[in-house]
Amino acid sequence: MGTTMQGTFTTPQSHITTHLGRIGRDPARLIAVGDYWAEFDAPVELLDDPQTTFTEDGHELLKLCLANGIPYRPAGDGQAIAFPVWLLREFYPANP
Repeated sequence: MGTTMQGTFTTPQSHITTHLGRIGRDPARLIAVGDYWAEFDAPVELLDDPQTTFTEDGHELLKLCLANGIPYRPAGDGQAIAFPVWLLREFYPANP
């Protein structure tokens, strides 16, 4: 007779504390490049020109979306173009 792990952990599913947890909760969530850098605590201060970097990266991500049929939110009504958070995570791999 063995024991099981069932019921051992009581952390609610709504309690997400890691970046991967936030991605896993809603991998299709759309987020702008600049917002991604802010939300995932990326070192924006290391960029020479953050806005130029965000714009250039947005163009590259748009190319990826168009070439691969990946849904995205076009820019408009004061909102920046937004991409699935999983795609941004792939585009900006975590530093070890």
